[in-house]
Amino acid sequence: MRQCPSGASGEIELDGIRRVFSGTTVAIVVLGVDRDSELLASEFDERNPAVLHAIGQVIAAARRAGRKVGICGQAPSDHPEMVRFLVERGITSILLNPDSVVGGLDLVAAAEADLVRRKGV
Repeated sequence: MRQCPSGASGEIELDGIRRVFSGTTVAIVVLGVDRDSELLASEFDERNPAVLHAIGQVIAAARRAGRKVGICGQAPSDHPEMVRFLVERGITSILLNPDSVVGGLDLVAAAEADLVRRKGV
């Protein structure tokens, strides 16, 4: 797993191994906010545009290199729109909390079906 979002710059090292990166870690670094801080937790949101941009860059770097890339973190389990965002960017795998797997699979299937319809594939 890639804990440092240095890959967001497009400089991600992709060595043929499936890469999983932490959306939570990307958010912590990009926002400069500790989600567990009593003072700053309200500012922590993995759906922040800057965080989404960084996550999109990691996915794009992996796709350009022809590599698989996955994401872990709380956001895909908690926010349906995050699943759609990830699918639209070409994520290969999404790690979900056990209590959100069934709903998450439905969200992935719907997002993939929408992509197929839009692209006319």
